Amino acid sequence: MTEGSTYQFKIEARNLYGFSVSSNTVSILAAQVPDQPFPAPTTTWISDNVIVSWSIPDSGGSPITGYKVFLRESDDLTYSADLADCDVTTSPQSTSCTIPVQSLR
Repeated sequence: MTEGSTYQFKIEARNLYGFSVSSNTVSILAAQVPDQPFPAPTTTWISDNVIVSWSIPDSGGSPITGYKVFLRESDDLTYSADLADCDVTTSPQSTSCTIPVQSLR
């Protein structure tokens, strides 16, 4: 199978007297979740903004449709998605986002 290709299947049962009518056809896209962005994202401080940049990972055979950028909270344990400054869930071609330093305080 080739990643990114769609395959169709149907089944027939058989017994001593022959084959049944075929089942309905089912389709499957030969794909999997994308790889994690690698290497790790980089950050650049420019003026009053932090720019977070990353590399496009392998798509797993299905086009990447967006990204989520998570910020570690002050408790050093939890992360939350930065949807206010870095909502790239609908921008599959974006490989960076800009976060105002003020929102990090």
